[in-house]
Amino acid sequence: MKIAYFGYDLFYPCLEKLAAANDVEVMKVFSFPEDEDDKNVKIRAAAKKYGIEYSEKKVSDDDICALRDLGCNLLVSAGYAYKIPVIRDL
Repeated sequence: MKIAYFGYDLFYPCLEKLAAANDVEVMKVFSFPEDEDDKNVKIRAAAKKYGIEYSEKKVSDDDICALRDLGCNLLVSAGYAYKIPVIRDL
């Protein structure tokens, strides 16, 4: 299963479990810029460890369409700070 992960360090264990699973391909990780309360250190490190593309920019319609076009099956949100766009023609 191909997935995209949206989140930050508070839910880091979710990303770690998904990335380590044999039947899951984490295609991309979306987070957001850090502030004093919300950090991305572990999320960034996990993306690097597993060779997953990482972004701190707000997810766009184009990002969701690109994921769809690459065969993404599931979006997993674990504390993502932004609304994930809904693409009606999916």
